[in-house]
Amino acid sequence: YLHHHTPHIIHRDIKASNVLLNSDFEAQVADFGFAKLIPEGATHVTTRVKGTLGYLAPEYAMFGKAAERCDVYSFGVLLLELASGKKPIEKSGGGDKHSIVEWALPLVCDKRYDEVADPKLNQKYNTEELKRVLLVALACAQSRPEKRPTMLEVVELLK
Repeated sequence: YLHHHTPHIIHRDIKASNVLLNSDFEAQVADFGFAKLIPEGATHVTTRVKGTLGYLAPEYAMFGKAAERCDVYSFGVLLLELASGKKPIEKSGGGDKHSIVEWALPLVCDKRYDEVADPKLNQKYNTEELKRVLLVALACAQSRPEKRPTMLEVVELLK
């Protein structure tokens, strides 16, 4: 894992097109063009914002404060995208833009998991697995970085 070995690496552009599947259908992270090393002993780096709108953690998008939990936020958005089939940012009927997190949060809080699921799945999924993915995704995409799990915790939660 990028975050749990020395040196620590922040990818800064976790998104669907940067996650590739190998011949065994194991995910491989690609495109390290925006990656940053976190110096030994540092918790974050302040830098110019790079990455893809919709996947950026709020603290990074607003203040350029890049930390490991920024990648966790992006991964949460990616999980929501995979589960729902929706883009990270979509226009509503009135032309307003809203994030996938803003859209999914009230549905998941109301336990309306099936309304979040990608309609192309034709309800052919395990509801408990969908629920777990959605809960982990929203834990990752919390607005406060200190509330987000680490990627090691995410791996355990998804097992």
